[in-house]
Amino acid sequence: MNNTVKVSAVVVTFNRKDTLLQCLNAIELQSLKPENVFILDNASTDGTQQLLKDHGYIDTLKYNIKFNYIRNDKNEGGAGGFYRGMKIAHETDNDNALWVMDDDGIPDKDCLKNLLPYLSDYDYISPLVVDIENEEMTSFMGCTVSDFIRGKENGIVKNCANPFNGILYSSKLIKSIGYPKKEMFIWGDEINYDLRAREKGFCPIVVINAIHRHPLNRQLSVRYLGKRSMTISDKDWKLFCYIRNKTYNNRKFKGTTNSMKEMISDYFRFCCYYLLQCHQPKKMKIVTEAMIKGFRSDFTGLDKYMK
Repeated sequence: MNNTVKVSAVVVTFNRKDTLLQCLNAIELQSLKPENVFILDNASTDGTQQLLKDHGYIDTLKYNIKFNYIRNDKNEGGAGGFYRGMKIAHETDNDNALWVMDDDGIPDKDCLKNLLPYLSDYDYISPLVVDIENEEMTSFMGCTVSDFIRGKENGIVKNCANPFNGILYSSKLIKSIGYPKKEMFIWGDEINYDLRAREKGFCPIVVINAIHRHPLNRQLSVRYLGKRSMTISDKDWKLFCYIRNKTYNNRKFKGTTNSMKEMISDYFRFCCYYLLQCHQPKKMKIVTEAMIKGFRSDFTGLDKYMK
């Protein structure tokens, strides 16, 4: 590793001990290793802590990497997990770049090695995130790898990123924009962090020879009115988070007028799907409450949907 640059990895986990173990194995096998790994456990109940202890990943030095285990008292969601994990990692050494991922991503052995050289010119550096079961497909871009990399220039694709999926953030970026917004819980926190970075002038890039394997996007896309598609969730609490956070992001970064136009459009689409197509009026109550709270920047109310 370049002596002037050090990297700390941050991995957030919740009840996925098997995939977490694969992720940590991939990190320790990196051809260029991070100095620290901070494992943020969101109060897992599946035996994660014992498994990590059995494999020597709790507060120990292994393969010249210092593994640090932090456990939340309760599940704070991906947003809360990344907030606390990145904050602790940054405050431990605020000159270190942070390599950030969740527990079901598997970086290729040369992933960090291929990301790091770009820190001399960029502060927001993404690997190419491919489907863990079909590496010819991207996991989040909705296209094939070959289609995506057609826009490459000098080994990178500019103005794209997959936040919190093997992303390398410079210490300069973190000092400038801070940490993820923990109140968002899930779905939209990564978009919020991306938009905050862009707002401060940080241009994201994807390094096409830095490979990070991840399951396909889990958000559910459905059709309404026979042909148009929209994102929903089969879980009430996820639907609430998705709509609240999307509405909040739109108002914050698109302005009141534009966000209201999009909110009305979204409301119409949800009415078409939940009222006309599925006959689920209770879902529209969730949609309505989530939109109002997002527009008002009110992050209360999630607990009642998680019971």
